[in-house]
Amino acid sequence: MNSPVAALAWEIWRKNRFGFLLLFVFLIVCLGFGRVATHFAAEASRLSLMLPAVAPEVIDANTRATDWLSFAGQWSGVLLGLSFLVTLAMFAFAESSRLRGFSGIPSRLFTLPVRTGQLVTVPMASGVCFVALLYLAWSRLVLAPILPPDVRMADSYFLLLLPAALAGFQTLVWTLPGFPRTRVTLLILLIASVAVLSVLPFSELNRWPERKLTLMAIYAALLVVTPCVAWLGVTHVREGQWRDWPALTALMNRLADTFARRRDFSGPAGAQFWIECRRNGRLALWGLAVVISFVLGLNTIAVVLNNGKLSESLGSVYGPILLFLDFIWTPVLGLMVCGDLVSRRLPLTSFQATRPVTVGELVSAKLKAMVAVWLGGWLLAVLSAGVWAVVSDQFDAWFKEFYIERGSGMGLAGIDLVIIGALSLQKLVGLFPLWLTGRVPGLPWSFVILLIVYVGLGDVIGWFVRHPNYRDAALLLIGCAAALKLGVAFLAFRLALKRKLVKRGFVFGSVSIWIVGTALCLWFAFWIAERSNGDEVLRLSLAALLFPLARIALAPLALAMNRHR
Repeated sequence: MNSPVAALAWEIWRKNRFGFLLLFVFLIVCLGFGRVATHFAAEASRLSLMLPAVAPEVIDANTRATDWLSFAGQWSGVLLGLSFLVTLAMFAFAESSRLRGFSGIPSRLFTLPVRTGQLVTVPMASGVCFVALLYLAWSRLVLAPILPPDVRMADSYFLLLLPAALAGFQTLVWTLPGFPRTRVTLLILLIASVAVLSVLPFSELNRWPERKLTLMAIYAALLVVTPCVAWLGVTHVREGQWRDWPALTALMNRLADTFARRRDFSGPAGAQFWIECRRNGRLALWGLAVVISFVLGLNTIAVVLNNGKLSESLGSVYGPILLFLDFIWTPVLGLMVCGDLVSRRLPLTSFQATRPVTVGELVSAKLKAMVAVWLGGWLLAVLSAGVWAVVSDQFDAWFKEFYIERGSGMGLAGIDLVIIGALSLQKLVGLFPLWLTGRVPGLPWSFVILLIVYVGLGDVIGWFVRHPNYRDAALLLIGCAAALKLGVAFLAFRLALKRKLVKRGFVFGSVSIWIVGTALCLWFAFWIAERSNGDEVLRLSLAALLFPLARIALAPLALAMNRHR
């Protein structure tokens, strides 16, 4: 290379060439969806001019155009968000070490004759320019043709928000390599803030033009300040400073020793469950508590800006927390418990692999820890919602959203909350056996697979709901999926028993929990079907597939691959 700048740029490209290819594939796929949707929309418009509005051809064309526009818009939003997350991961310019976990700028670059300003400027400037070009490509090529005529993308707003978010992300990653938990908390807050701020241009906020200019000025200021902060922080890290804060570490250890108490365990399995909760569960709950406090703080600011006017809708106030809890926190929790948060690795450490427990007991401990922390997270969300409702004097209004009338049963908000909880449980074990192998990437790559699978399943289910004529085909697919699920579970349990990875009690307990969980899903689906005009047989058949079994059966085999690699 002729210059350090060219060498750094080449390294970014070389390390992330598959990530760039993935972004290109996302763009091309959504571009194709958009072109098909606009074609059907133009065809429906042409037929509306030639034939009466009640003509069957016009109705079919409008339905097909609406379905494709909804399909293209949904996938474009999901893949655009994933593209932004992948861009953050690529331009973080960090490495994952087996000993130190996720680090900042690679230490080997500090030994090269390269100025610190170049180490900071090249990845930050290239990342800012790339994310701006990426947004323009999505906005002009993909989103503009499929959005309604009265909806326009706020290009100037997002061209400042996304680069500022990327620069802030890089600054946090580079300047806090010795404080992993603090860095994780700040990164979660940053991503949650970007998600909330990205929705503002599409919401009906009072005095939005003035506030938009204020926010854009803040983003522009961040674009100027963050490179200076990053340069200062990387300089201190390169000199060996900011590696640790002895006073803070001593204080946290003293607090932990004060509140800790001796525990007597009934056996190695109980001790392993306590280890899993302590090593992985505490930080997950603290992170969720920070995000809930942050979102409620934003709601408090919105109340002040609206002259003390409170929203009476539960969804408008608490919707962001439920979305974060369902789509981000729950799969992150599953990934954290499958790996080891302390070492920041998916492959098992020596500490975990040498525990005096069998593979089945280790899997059971991880499953119990996942479910316990998951229930704790939902309890934390429900309690915070109740406190906010009481403080804001909205308890009666929110209660009416859960119950239509006294004694008549659950309302729409309650049904939606139960459905979100069931889907959250599915995401908790979304890639459970793959994560246990220790051979798949962590964040954000595993989320690409998880979100694409779930969004794809949602689209398939929605298509069959909108086309009841294909009911028999839907039942056939559900039957094949059920047979495949039970067959995989049977073969996996049989192989695990043959290799003496699990005991019969593990199989019996897993099957018993699956039967009870499936019965509850069927009862809830039947209860919903009685209060609606939907297809009872189709809903009950789909509900029978919700509770996981095959992934639990594959978990001991996957963990054995990780433990005995």
